[in-house]
Amino acid sequence: MVVPREETQEKIDRLTAATLRHTPSQAYTVADRIEECARAHGDRTFIYYDDRTLSYADFNRTANLVAWMAMEEGVERGDVVALMMENRPE
Repeated sequence: MVVPREETQEKIDRLTAATLRHTPSQAYTVADRIEECARAHGDRTFIYYDDRTLSYADFNRTANLVAWMAMEEGVERGDVVALMMENRPE
């Protein structure tokens, strides 16, 4: 399925605007929203990448693995972390 560029850009713009409204004192995060979406409709496609798709549940599972690995390395709430990776769903 090909998604029009304008549709994708509109979604990115909405997400960016919502992200910019977030402040450090807020407890609710983008990760919380992804968790909610994974529970509500985990089978729905979250990412289209080339000829692959990734569901909300798949994305959430992978994000949780990365989070657990970071916690095992000692990363705690409030720490600043940078992640460098290629442009791909993983």
